[in-house]
Amino acid sequence: MDKDTAKFGLSRDLPPSTMAFFADPNLKISWIFYLLFLQATAFCYQFKVGDLDSWGMPASVSPKIYENWPQKKEFRIGDSL
Repeated sequence: MDKDTAKFGLSRDLPPSTMAFFADPNLKISWIFYLLFLQATAFCYQFKVGDLDSWGMPASVSPKIYENWPQKKEFRIGDSL
């Protein structure tokens, strides 16, 4: 085992493309950002809107119900209503 193989903990059995991946820090950083992007999209949320009556006219006792509801929520890309 040569010193580079020992340094990176790589086996000589790995294909050269795999060894190049581990040796190039730019590829590792790109891969990490890609995985973080995928992880962020996995945290999407589906908000339940309305009730059994769906989006009806609000009762006179709560005319601002549809204005107040979204103020308490934090929407992100990928969420659905």
